[in-house]
Amino acid sequence: MQMHNFPEKEWRAVNGKSFKYNYEGEESPGFKALQNDDISSEFSIHMVRHGFLSEYAMSGIEEDFNVFAAVALKDPEWMSELAVDHPKIHQKLQLMLNFYLKIDKGFAKSEPFKFYQAKGLLKL
Repeated sequence: MQMHNFPEKEWRAVNGKSFKYNYEGEESPGFKALQNDDISSEFSIHMVRHGFLSEYAMSGIEEDFNVFAAVALKDPEWMSELAVDHPKIHQKLQLMLNFYLKIDKGFAKSEPFKFYQAKGLLKL
């Protein structure tokens, strides 16, 4: 993410000023989260309202982005439904798509990108 100028400030702004990832500052936030029996990787509608897809995504910014990107690229139909109903998910979706597009303009030819664009969920 650092190698490609990830929009960290904008991503954090979606989370809200007072939000802090559970394992922020740890060397391996995802690993620490997995060691904690209280952290679930399961989908949670409660978390979605706050812009997260699982408790695990709240462990660190990279984990948040990776969980988000995995769902967005694997299941665009479901992600588009979430984005329509939840503004924070929509904002993160736009940040993710534009980030990938900056890395490789060819991403615009991918099926997920074209799907989101056709649904009107993408601002360039």
